[in-house]
Amino acid sequence: MFYRLSWPANGKFATCGPYKPSYISTEHDNCPLCASHIGGRYWEHPRTLAINGTRFPDFLFTTPYPAVSERFVELYKSSGLKGILGFEEIEHYRIRKTATLNHKYYTLTVMRSKMSINYQESELEFGKTEHEHFCPLCDPQRRTINGIKRMVLNEECYDGEDIFKLYTTGNALYLSEAFVDFVKKNHLTNLGIRPLDDYEKRIVL
Repeated sequence: MFYRLSWPANGKFATCGPYKPSYISTEHDNCPLCASHIGGRYWEHPRTLAINGTRFPDFLFTTPYPAVSERFVELYKSSGLKGILGFEEIEHYRIRKTATLNHKYYTLTVMRSKMSINYQESELEFGKTEHEHFCPLCDPQRRTINGIKRMVLNEECYDGEDIFKLYTTGNALYLSEAFVDFVKKNHLTNLGIRPLDDYEKRIVL
């Protein structure tokens, strides 16, 4: 079973966002087939993260990707899980005067899987506007996915990755059952997910 990362909306932990960020587009996240840019913009260093709240979880959801705690980084490196290509430190923080932050946060560089979406088996809602651009790898339907009820992946190209992106869905992150079990086992906090086979269900760990 696979899951898609989802914003945890239970309000138990701090929220955050980049403070006065500088973004650039980079060629490292272009489609290898058509060269179109398929990822979000890159958050340049030095970085400042503004955190609103006093309870600091292991997963802080910010744009364009989640920030993860030092504890997560240490546990992941010895876990045997696959998919994260690198961690980048967030250097500076803006927090409440009454709060104490005792660890750093990092952003992730994550691999893109060779898997594709099985459009025949999935239940998806598409935008009405047809794209001029067509690419069999990154835009095979020539339409944007606006809604998901159920998503099925073609697993014949699955290489065992536990956290990954797809070529067709931008910066959306997907997780394996092993990754979710790893989070549960280590009591890592504030991971929001949706199972692909029942996407309307929200889970917060």
